[in-house]
Amino acid sequence: MAIARALMQQPELIFADEPTASLDPRAGVEIMELLQRLSRDTGVGVLLVSHDMEHTRRYSDRILGLRDQRLQLDARSRDCSIAELKAFF
Repeated sequence: MAIARALMQQPELIFADEPTASLDPRAGVEIMELLQRLSRDTGVGVLLVSHDMEHTRRYSDRILGLRDQRLQLDARSRDCSIAELKAFF
């Protein structure tokens, strides 16, 4: 429902802070696929905050990492391994 409410405002960017945190795995995948389709089909940017490295890598184009209040990681998702991401975060 929150996604539908956000889309009614015709945003240029959706900020999704842990969008699957309270969901079962199946619903989590559905939400991530929905956000990915929305971004690709409508051009709406999605900024995703997640501690789920699998979702982060699978559903994003880029991964940004902050450390000490500075951008320390900016890479294409496909170029990052789960092991590298876990080591960074």
